[in-house]
Amino acid sequence: PAIPTQNNSHPNTPMPIAKAKLERSNKSRSCHTPNRRRMKAPAPEHARHIPTREITEINIVPSILELEKNGFSIDLEALPNSTKLTDTKKQGYLLAPDAMPKMVDGRGDFLSNATHLAIESLSTNEEGFFLMVEGSQIDWGGHDNDAAYLISELIDFDNTIGVALDFAKLNGETLVIVTADHETGGFTLAEDNGDYNKIKPVFSTGGHSAAMIPVFAKGPNAEDFGGIYENTAIYNKIKSLFFENNNN
Repeated sequence: PAIPTQNNSHPNTPMPIAKAKLERSNKSRSCHTPNRRRMKAPAPEHARHIPTREITEINIVPSILELEKNGFSIDLEALPNSTKLTDTKKQGYLLAPDAMPKMVDGRGDFLSNATHLAIESLSTNEEGFFLMVEGSQIDWGGHDNDAAYLISELIDFDNTIGVALDFAKLNGETLVIVTADHETGGFTLAEDNGDYNKIKPVFSTGGHSAAMIPVFAKGPNAEDFGGIYENTAIYNKIKSLFFENNNN
């Protein structure tokens, strides 16, 4: 099923999400969206073509050829408006030579659009699917101790979570999991120079902190993700759902 919520800035794309993984076996799906560092692409209206010279300079031609050899159709131009218009091959989109622009620099709705397209394509599989979506530049904003950068990326991620939740609500068999692998920057909201009527963002490090990471889950078996545990337990919890549903 498609996601009905529309974004007014782009009539053929859905409203927002964040860090989610989408997974589904015969009776259960789940969605989780984390951070991946190198490939972030802009919304269709902001996407640009990567000049052949630039592709050659960053030496990704061998990677593209390898992907095509393994059945992928690679697009260097932009995201499509719908996966229904693409061929039957596996799809790959490389829309920047290094990293996508920051949200504050006009990346647009790429993450939520890409998530919508991925769900649209994968949800046609009767056996179910697993999808991981990452808002990777949240981490970069933390490393830079840049509050505007960090907060804008969090809002983009939150909007993307909305896409997954909209689908899960319609589908009824999808588990949505939202979490992170670590916190970055020691980010917190503190009083503003002694004025407790005002708050300001504060960072305590330029690296990763030991702050505990929340896990949010909604959908079938969401109760399995409560409590305090090692972050690697997420893998085992998700895997157990696959085996449980496949055995049923």
